[in-house]
Amino acid sequence: NESLTSNTSGGKNTANGSLSLYYNTEGSYNTGIGQQSLGYNSTGNYNTAVGHKSLYVNNGDSNVGMGLDALLSNTTGANNTALGTGAGKVVTTGSNNVVVGSDAATSAATAENQIVVGYGATGHGDHITVIGNTDVTAWHPADDDGVDLGSSSYEFKDLYMDGTAYVDALDLNGTTVSATATELNYVDGVTSSVQDQLDAVVSITPTQSSAITANTAKVGYTDELVAANSAVAANTAKVGITAEQTAAITVNTAKVGYTDALVAANTAVAANTAKVGITTDQASAITANTAKVGYTDALVAANSAVAANTAKVGITTDQATA
Repeated sequence: NESLTSNTSGGKNTANGSLSLYYNTEGSYNTGIGQQSLGYNSTGNYNTAVGHKSLYVNNGDSNVGMGLDALLSNTTGANNTALGTGAGKVVTTGSNNVVVGSDAATSAATAENQIVVGYGATGHGDHITVIGNTDVTAWHPADDDGVDLGSSSYEFKDLYMDGTAYVDALDLNGTTVSATATELNYVDGVTSSVQDQLDAVVSITPTQSSAITANTAKVGYTDELVAANSAVAANTAKVGITAEQTAAITVNTAKVGYTDALVAANTAVAANTAKVGITTDQASAITANTAKVGYTDALVAANSAVAANTAKVGITTDQATA
Protein backbone atom coordinates (compact mmCIF):
# COMPACT_ATOMS: atom_id res chain seq x y z
CA ASN A 1 0.00 0.00 0.00
CA GLU A 2 3.12 2.16 -0.28
CA SER A 3 3.14 3.34 3.30
CA LEU A 4 6.49 4.84 4.46
CA THR A 5 7.80 4.39 0.91
CA SER A 6 10.39 7.19 1.12
CA ASN A 7 11.56 6.67 4.69
CA THR A 8 15.33 6.89 5.08
CA SER A 9 16.36 7.65 8.65
CA GLY A 10 13.08 8.11 10.46
CA GLY A 11 12.31 5.60 13.15
CA LYS A 12 9.55 4.28 15.35
CA ASN A 13 6.80 5.30 12.91
CA THR A 14 3.49 3.50 12.35
CA ALA A 15 1.71 3.72 9.01
CA ASN A 16 -1.52 1.93 8.14
CA GLY A 17 -3.33 2.94 4.99
CA SER A 18 -2.58 3.56 1.35
CA LEU A 19 0.20 6.13 0.96
CA SER A 20 0.24 6.94 4.65
CA LEU A 21 3.56 8.60 5.63
CA TYR A 22 4.50 8.11 1.96
CA TYR A 23 7.11 10.89 1.82
CA ASN A 24 8.47 10.54 5.32
CA THR A 25 12.26 10.54 5.33
CA GLU A 26 13.59 11.63 8.73
CA GLY A 27 10.51 12.02 10.89
CA SER A 28 10.15 9.75 13.90
CA TYR A 29 7.50 8.65 16.40
CA ASN A 30 4.67 9.32 13.95
CA THR A 31 1.43 7.36 13.53
CA GLY A 32 -0.57 7.57 10.34
CA ILE A 33 -3.78 5.56 10.02
CA GLY A 34 -5.89 6.09 6.95
CA GLN A 35 -5.32 6.71 3.27
CA GLN A 36 -2.65 9.39 2.74
CA SER A 37 -2.59 10.29 6.42
CA LEU A 38 0.65 12.22 7.03
CA GLY A 39 1.21 11.59 3.34
CA TYR A 40 3.71 14.43 2.79
CA ASN A 41 5.29 14.44 6.24
CA SER A 42 9.03 14.25 5.81
CA THR A 43 10.73 15.58 8.95
CA GLY A 44 7.90 16.08 11.43
CA ASN A 45 7.97 14.15 14.70
CA TYR A 46 5.48 12.95 17.35
CA ASN A 47 2.42 13.35 15.13
CA THR A 48 -0.76 11.25 15.13
CA ALA A 49 -3.08 11.26 12.15
CA VAL A 50 -6.23 9.15 11.93
CA GLY A 51 -8.43 9.54 8.90
CA HIS A 52 -8.17 10.11 5.18
CA LYS A 53 -5.64 12.89 4.46
CA SER A 54 -5.46 13.90 8.07
CA LEU A 55 -2.29 15.99 8.60
CA TYR A 56 -1.78 15.48 4.89
CA VAL A 57 1.03 18.02 4.27
CA ASN A 58 2.34 18.23 7.81
CA ASN A 59 5.99 18.77 8.72
CA GLY A 60 5.39 20.20 12.17
CA ASP A 61 5.76 18.40 15.47
CA SER A 62 3.36 17.05 18.10
CA ASN A 63 0.09 17.45 16.20
CA VAL A 64 -3.04 15.28 16.49
CA GLY A 65 -5.57 15.15 13.67
CA MET A 66 -8.48 12.73 13.88
CA GLY A 67 -11.12 12.72 11.18
CA LEU A 68 -11.34 13.14 7.45
CA ASP A 69 -9.14 16.09 6.42
CA ALA A 70 -8.43 17.02 10.02
CA LEU A 71 -5.55 19.55 10.02
CA LEU A 72 -5.43 18.98 6.29
CA SER A 73 -3.32 22.07 5.46
CA ASN A 74 -0.98 22.18 8.44
CA THR A 75 2.63 22.61 7.31
CA THR A 76 4.87 23.77 10.16
CA GLY A 77 2.35 24.36 12.94
CA ALA A 78 2.97 22.47 16.17
CA ASN A 79 0.97 21.26 19.17
CA ASN A 80 -2.38 21.45 17.41
CA THR A 81 -5.29 19.11 18.18
CA ALA A 82 -8.22 18.72 15.79
CA LEU A 83 -11.09 16.26 16.22
CA GLY A 84 -13.79 15.95 13.58
CA THR A 85 -14.25 15.89 9.86
CA GLY A 86 -12.46 18.89 8.42
CA ALA A 87 -11.65 20.18 11.90
CA GLY A 88 -8.84 22.73 11.85
CA LYS A 89 -8.25 22.29 8.14
CA VAL A 90 -7.55 26.03 7.64
CA VAL A 91 -4.51 25.99 9.95
CA THR A 92 -1.16 26.17 8.13
CA THR A 93 1.52 27.60 10.43
CA GLY A 94 -0.52 28.22 13.56
CA SER A 95 0.28 26.42 16.79
CA ASN A 96 -1.24 25.45 20.15
CA ASN A 97 -4.83 25.34 18.90
CA VAL A 98 -7.65 23.01 19.96
CA VAL A 99 -10.46 22.54 17.45
CA VAL A 100 -13.31 20.12 18.16
CA GLY A 101 -16.27 19.53 15.87
CA SER A 102 -16.93 18.91 12.22
CA ASP A 103 -15.80 21.89 10.16
CA ALA A 104 -14.86 23.78 13.32
CA ALA A 105 -12.18 26.30 12.43
CA THR A 106 -9.77 28.83 13.85
CA SER A 107 -10.15 32.46 12.83
CA ALA A 108 -6.98 32.39 10.70
CA ALA A 109 -4.41 30.05 9.16
CA THR A 110 -1.77 31.44 11.52
CA ALA A 111 -3.97 31.15 14.60
CA GLU A 112 -2.30 30.87 18.00
CA ASN A 113 -3.79 29.33 21.13
CA GLN A 114 -7.41 29.33 19.97
CA ILE A 115 -9.97 26.94 21.46
CA VAL A 116 -13.00 26.33 19.27
CA VAL A 117 -15.70 23.80 20.18
CA GLY A 118 -18.84 23.00 18.22
CA TYR A 119 -20.06 22.02 14.82
CA GLY A 120 -19.09 24.74 12.37
CA ALA A 121 -17.91 26.97 15.22
CA THR A 122 -15.33 29.61 14.31
CA GLY A 123 -12.67 31.17 16.50
CA HIS A 124 -12.75 34.87 17.38
CA GLY A 125 -9.04 35.47 17.65
CA ASP A 126 -5.83 34.34 19.29
CA HIS A 127 -6.06 33.35 22.96
CA ILE A 128 -9.86 33.32 22.83
CA THR A 129 -12.18 30.38 23.59
CA VAL A 130 -15.40 29.92 21.63
CA ILE A 131 -17.90 27.28 22.72
CA GLY A 132 -20.82 26.65 20.41
CA ASN A 133 -21.86 27.89 17.02
CA THR A 134 -24.24 30.70 16.12
CA ASP A 135 -27.27 28.45 16.65
CA VAL A 136 -26.57 28.02 20.37
CA THR A 137 -28.99 30.01 22.54
CA ALA A 138 -28.00 29.05 26.11
CA TRP A 139 -25.34 27.40 28.27
CA HIS A 140 -26.58 25.27 31.16
CA PRO A 141 -24.81 23.64 34.12
CA ALA A 142 -25.56 19.97 34.76
CA ASP A 143 -27.62 20.83 37.88
CA ASP A 144 -29.41 23.94 39.07
CA ASP A 145 -27.26 26.00 41.44
CA GLY A 146 -24.48 23.42 41.19
CA VAL A 147 -21.60 25.14 39.35
CA ASP A 148 -19.48 28.17 40.25
CA LEU A 149 -18.21 30.48 37.56
CA GLY A 150 -14.72 31.14 38.88
CA SER A 151 -13.76 31.36 42.56
CA SER A 152 -12.19 33.72 45.09
CA SER A 153 -8.79 32.35 44.04
CA TYR A 154 -9.44 32.23 40.29
CA GLU A 155 -11.65 35.15 39.36
CA PHE A 156 -12.75 36.13 35.91
CA LYS A 157 -11.45 39.52 34.85
CA ASP A 158 -14.17 41.67 33.25
CA LEU A 159 -17.81 40.94 32.51
CA TYR A 160 -19.48 42.18 29.34
CA MET A 161 -23.21 41.61 28.93
CA ASP A 162 -25.79 42.75 26.44
CA GLY A 163 -29.02 41.80 28.12
CA THR A 164 -30.41 41.22 31.60
CA ALA A 165 -28.49 39.75 34.55
CA TYR A 166 -30.68 37.60 36.79
CA VAL A 167 -29.05 37.04 40.19
CA ASP A 168 -30.35 35.79 43.54
CA ALA A 169 -27.67 37.56 45.59
CA LEU A 170 -25.04 40.24 45.10
CA ASP A 171 -21.64 40.63 46.77
CA LEU A 172 -19.36 43.56 45.94
CA ASN A 173 -15.71 43.00 46.84
CA GLY A 174 -16.60 40.88 49.87
CA THR A 175 -19.54 43.00 51.04
CA THR A 176 -23.03 41.57 50.68
CA VAL A 177 -25.54 43.98 49.15
CA SER A 178 -28.63 43.78 51.37
CA ALA A 179 -30.82 46.27 49.53
CA THR A 180 -33.93 44.87 47.89
CA ALA A 181 -34.71 45.28 44.22
CA THR A 182 -37.26 47.96 45.12
CA GLU A 183 -34.71 49.90 47.16
CA LEU A 184 -32.13 49.66 44.40
CA ASN A 185 -34.68 51.02 41.95
CA TYR A 186 -34.87 54.21 44.02
CA VAL A 187 -31.42 55.20 42.73
CA ASP A 188 -31.88 53.82 39.23
CA GLY A 189 -31.12 56.58 36.75
CA VAL A 190 -30.08 59.16 39.37
CA THR A 191 -27.51 61.54 37.89
CA SER A 192 -26.89 63.89 40.84
CA SER A 193 -25.63 63.53 44.41
CA VAL A 194 -29.03 64.52 45.82
CA GLN A 195 -31.73 61.89 45.69
CA ASP A 196 -34.94 63.69 44.85
CA GLN A 197 -36.88 60.77 43.43
CA LEU A 198 -37.88 58.92 46.63
CA ASP A 199 -41.33 57.38 46.65
CA ALA A 200 -41.56 57.34 50.47
CA VAL A 201 -40.89 59.68 53.42
CA VAL A 202 -37.60 58.71 55.06
CA SER A 203 -36.67 59.75 58.64
CA ILE A 204 -38.86 62.89 58.72
CA THR A 205 -42.07 63.80 60.54
CA PRO A 206 -45.51 64.06 58.85
CA THR A 207 -45.37 67.86 59.19
CA GLN A 208 -41.99 67.97 57.47
CA SER A 209 -43.27 65.65 54.75
CA SER A 210 -46.19 67.99 54.07
CA ALA A 211 -43.81 70.93 53.95
CA ILE A 212 -41.62 69.13 51.39
CA THR A 213 -44.70 68.41 49.30
CA ALA A 214 -45.50 72.14 49.35
CA ASN A 215 -41.91 72.86 48.27
CA THR A 216 -41.16 74.48 51.63
CA ALA A 217 -37.59 73.73 52.66
CA LYS A 218 -37.84 72.25 56.15
CA VAL A 219 -35.73 69.10 55.77
CA GLY A 220 -34.01 68.20 59.07
CA TYR A 221 -35.98 70.75 61.14
CA THR A 222 -37.91 69.82 64.28
CA ASP A 223 -41.72 70.05 64.39
CA GLU A 224 -41.46 73.29 66.40
CA LEU A 225 -39.25 74.93 63.80
CA VAL A 226 -41.51 73.70 61.04
CA ALA A 227 -44.54 75.24 62.78
CA ALA A 228 -42.63 78.51 63.27
CA ASN A 229 -41.61 78.50 59.63
CA SER A 230 -45.25 78.10 58.62
CA ALA A 231 -46.19 81.08 60.83
CA VAL A 232 -43.54 83.27 59.21
CA ALA A 233 -44.81 82.23 55.79
CA ALA A 234 -48.29 83.42 56.82
CA ASN A 235 -46.87 86.72 58.27
CA THR A 236 -48.16 85.80 61.74
CA ALA A 237 -44.82 84.91 63.30
CA LYS A 238 -44.46 85.59 67.00
CA VAL A 239 -41.25 83.69 67.60
CA GLY A 240 -39.16 85.33 70.37
CA ILE A 241 -41.31 88.50 70.79
CA THR A 242 -44.11 89.65 73.14
CA ALA A 243 -47.79 90.13 72.36
CA GLU A 244 -47.28 93.94 72.18
CA GLN A 245 -44.41 93.49 69.75
CA THR A 246 -46.54 91.17 67.66
CA ALA A 247 -49.30 93.80 67.53
CA ALA A 248 -46.72 96.39 66.51
CA ILE A 249 -45.48 94.14 63.70
CA THR A 250 -49.08 93.70 62.56
CA VAL A 251 -49.50 97.49 62.09
CA ASN A 252 -46.06 97.63 60.46
CA THR A 253 -44.52 99.51 63.42
CA ALA A 254 -40.89 98.47 63.85
CA LYS A 255 -40.61 97.31 67.45
CA VAL A 256 -38.97 93.91 67.00
CA GLY A 257 -36.41 93.23 69.78
CA TYR A 258 -37.60 96.11 72.00
CA THR A 259 -38.57 95.61 75.66
CA ASP A 260 -42.19 95.79 76.79
CA ALA A 261 -41.62 99.29 78.22
CA LEU A 262 -40.18 100.58 74.97
CA VAL A 263 -42.99 98.98 73.01
CA ALA A 264 -45.58 100.67 75.27
CA ALA A 265 -43.77 104.00 75.00
CA ASN A 266 -43.54 103.65 71.25
CA THR A 267 -47.29 103.05 71.10
CA ALA A 268 -47.93 106.14 73.25
CA VAL A 269 -45.72 108.32 71.05
CA ALA A 270 -47.61 107.04 68.00
CA ALA A 271 -50.83 108.29 69.66
CA ASN A 272 -49.17 111.64 70.71
CA THR A 273 -49.83 110.88 74.40
CA ALA A 274 -46.31 109.99 75.46
CA LYS A 275 -45.35 110.85 78.99
CA VAL A 276 -41.99 109.12 79.19
CA GLY A 277 -39.58 111.08 81.47
CA ILE A 278 -41.87 114.11 82.08
CA THR A 279 -44.41 115.16 84.71
CA THR A 280 -48.18 115.08 84.40
CA ASP A 281 -48.33 118.85 83.87
CA GLN A 282 -45.67 118.64 81.16
CA ALA A 283 -47.64 115.91 79.45
CA SER A 284 -50.78 118.09 79.54
CA ALA A 285 -48.79 120.96 78.10
CA ILE A 286 -47.56 118.74 75.27
CA THR A 287 -51.14 117.69 74.59
CA ALA A 288 -52.08 121.39 74.33
CA ASN A 289 -49.18 121.85 71.93
CA THR A 290 -47.35 123.98 74.49
CA ALA A 291 -43.64 123.24 74.40
CA LYS A 292 -42.73 122.50 77.96
CA VAL A 293 -40.86 119.22 77.61
CA GLY A 294 -38.20 118.89 80.35
CA TYR A 295 -39.40 121.91 82.36
CA THR A 296 -40.16 121.79 86.10
CA ASP A 297 -43.66 122.37 87.49
CA ALA A 298 -42.69 125.94 88.46
CA LEU A 299 -41.49 126.73 84.96
CA VAL A 300 -44.63 125.22 83.49
CA ALA A 301 -46.80 127.37 85.73
CA ALA A 302 -44.74 130.44 84.90
CA ASN A 303 -45.00 129.67 81.22
CA SER A 304 -48.79 129.46 81.55
CA ALA A 305 -48.79 132.85 83.24
CA VAL A 306 -46.75 134.41 80.45
CA ALA A 307 -49.23 132.97 77.95
CA ALA A 308 -52.04 134.81 79.84
CA ASN A 309 -49.94 138.07 80.00
CA THR A 310 -49.86 137.83 83.80
CA ALA A 311 -46.27 136.74 84.11
CA LYS A 312 -44.28 138.24 86.90
CA VAL A 313 -41.17 136.19 86.52
CA GLY A 314 -37.98 138.13 87.55
CA ILE A 315 -39.71 141.53 88.27
CA THR A 316 -41.10 143.24 91.37
CA THR A 317 -44.75 143.54 92.29
CA ASP A 318 -44.68 147.21 91.36
CA GLN A 319 -43.19 146.36 87.96
CA ALA A 320 -45.80 143.72 87.38
CA THR A 321 -48.61 146.14 88.33
CA ALA A 322 -47.16 148.82 86.09
